[in-house]
Amino acid sequence: MGKIISAQRKGKIGFKKQGSSRRIGKIAYRSLTHEEKYGMIKGVISKFYIDTVKKVPTIKIKFKGSKYLRNYYELYIAVEKLYLNKTISCGIDAKPIIGNVLPLCKIPNGIFICNVEEVKY
Repeated sequence: MGKIISAQRKGKIGFKKQGSSRRIGKIAYRSLTHEEKYGMIKGVISKFYIDTVKKVPTIKIKFKGSKYLRNYYELYIAVEKLYLNKTISCGIDAKPIIGNVLPLCKIPNGIFICNVEEVKY
């Protein structure tokens, strides 16, 4: 006789779980707004984190709200040469500098890119 197959897979230790209780939040780029489609929006890096689940360095960016909305925060994956209080711009009119977020059609040839996301329109 022997153990049941699922018990064999578990072993003595059992299944290892990810530390989802210590997770910071959803790490993704902002969804496109009217400001980003036809201009740009600026934010400031306010804090650095290490995501315990994905094991990646992340940054917390503070974006200014419009006239009637308050400020809000987003989580992005950190790239090299970023520091606290650096201004990051997102949108079509953003310059191709380290940390900025812009569409692939606006990036010139020969520039290194990081973290390409697919967005369905």
